[in-house]
Amino acid sequence: MKLVDKKLADYLDVFEENNSMRRQWGLPDFWGFRKNGQPVWSVAGAADGIFYRDLREPHIVVDEASTTLSTTDKMLWPIARTILPANYFRVGKVIKISAFGKATTDGTAGNYIFKMYYGSADATGQAVAGATVAGTVSQTNISWRAEGIMECRVLGAGATGTARLWGEWRPAVALLASTLQPYTFPASAPTDSTTIDFTLGTQGPNFQLQRSGAGVWTATTTNILFEALN
Repeated sequence: MKLVDKKLADYLDVFEENNSMRRQWGLPDFWGFRKNGQPVWSVAGAADGIFYRDLREPHIVVDEASTTLSTTDKMLWPIARTILPANYFRVGKVIKISAFGKATTDGTAGNYIFKMYYGSADATGQAVAGATVAGTVSQTNISWRAEGIMECRVLGAGATGTARLWGEWRPAVALLASTLQPYTFPASAPTDSTTIDFTLGTQGPNFQLQRSGAGVWTATTTNILFEALN
């Protein structure tokens, strides 16, 4: 037997031994080949394929610049942080954005609206919005976190792609009263976001925030985790 064949035979022996033990415990076979050379495809009850969670780079190690909020939507980080290449998506592809940050309000009353976008700039692209809610005045560097999901549903040709966006913004109750939480987006009537051009390499998922009122309110992103879920 050739050396390479012997190594393969040894590998299959170990593989079959492991699978034999898993069968005794009622577990499915590992993917691969049994000793007789027959492929093992069934993984029922365990992993359902080669999918895995992939944490994309770059990761921020310095807080983003503070964003002064306005009556129009303002991005909470530069789009370069979460931009995606052209033709990145396929039908069923899911990505997740998790962010952490802090917010400050002055003594002037106002309302928040938190949104998740797929776009390239302030108030640009497709978005889903949470409810209009009153922020608490005279707060300094109060923590918040947010998670958003985007799922490609139709690739389309040109600006005919479709995606579903949803998630939750979770500020500390010092900033947003517990009676106004959970704060989900969209606030109601979930539906698909349409007219997305997935062939562009200039867009990405991002969170944006606005406030009403004349005061100076700010928000700062301190951490971003950008994951491909499949």
